[in-house]
Amino acid sequence: MGKIPVIIAGIIFGWLMQYASVNKFNSIAGCSILKNYTVPKLMLSAIGIGSILFAISIQLGWTTFHIKPLITGSIVLGGLLFGIGMAILGSCPGSIIVSSAQGSVDAMIGLLGGLLGALSFSFILPLMPSFLNHSYGNPYFAMYFSSHASYTIVISIIGILMLIAANLIHRTEGKNQNRRWLISGITLGVINNILLLKPISNRPIGASTAYTYISGVLTNTQSNNYWQFTQTTGDWELLFLISAFISVFSISIYQKSFRLKLMDKSWIQLKGSSKTKRVIWAFIGGFLLLLGARMARGCTSGHIISGMMQGALSSTLFGITMFASFLTTGHLFYRKNR
Repeated sequence: MGKIPVIIAGIIFGWLMQYASVNKFNSIAGCSILKNYTVPKLMLSAIGIGSILFAISIQLGWTTFHIKPLITGSIVLGGLLFGIGMAILGSCPGSIIVSSAQGSVDAMIGLLGGLLGALSFSFILPLMPSFLNHSYGNPYFAMYFSSHASYTIVISIIGILMLIAANLIHRTEGKNQNRRWLISGITLGVINNILLLKPISNRPIGASTAYTYISGVLTNTQSNNYWQFTQTTGDWELLFLISAFISVFSISIYQKSFRLKLMDKSWIQLKGSSKTKRVIWAFIGGFLLLLGARMARGCTSGHIISGMMQGALSSTLFGITMFASFLTTGHLFYRKNR
């Protein structure tokens, strides 16, 4: 089917992020200080429904596992850096593109920092000590079950519990909160499974490898070994993100909501109105975000949603490390003004 599935998926992905407002600084940075739970609610719903559908697809032989390697040292360090960058920038690799398409200048600056971070990792990788790059294979939870049927039953129960947890969190926020996160989360889980089907695309959603790909092209460093290794995936993910950008930009123009804006109101409330400070921190946040993503070999879409949906131990480790770093950074970085 060629590139059509990834283009369609990118268009829908961009709309979903915009529709649920999970790309907003207030949604992501607000989560880091436990003031906004839109992002975790969407992730829980996406992983919950996604894991159930994936288990059924595996049972029927419609798809295969795409598990990232368990490189513990690199994943832990990458998760720590990613969490810091995500809290400071208030964005993740996929939502940077969506926010940029809506006119967020700080996201654009974070994008530049992210490209530099991704490029830097391709040169840092050969210099990293061996213990950080030691792989323990590609383990996943289904390996520890005696049959696919038992795995499907257990993972379905866990998936349902995730959906229940998301709704319980939602109830604590009051009656005026909308449920766009639920629609977006469920749709994202479904789309991810459709892309994983063998006749469709046979690959999961991801975003951060595209930064390695485009930074190599822009700096003419395609001869780099790491760039060569990630070329196919990076090309696929770049098309996915370009489609998302076009989708959101078109919607913003149609709705007349496109606005060039450097600082979100939440940033001003938390860190003040200094434009210079926001530019510097946005660049640093983007740099750390993508350096961490490439070090961990994945991000919120490729590791947490796609990876945890498949029960990858590497993705679970990344999720735990990243969220611990994310919440700690939010508490410390925004403490004075909060």
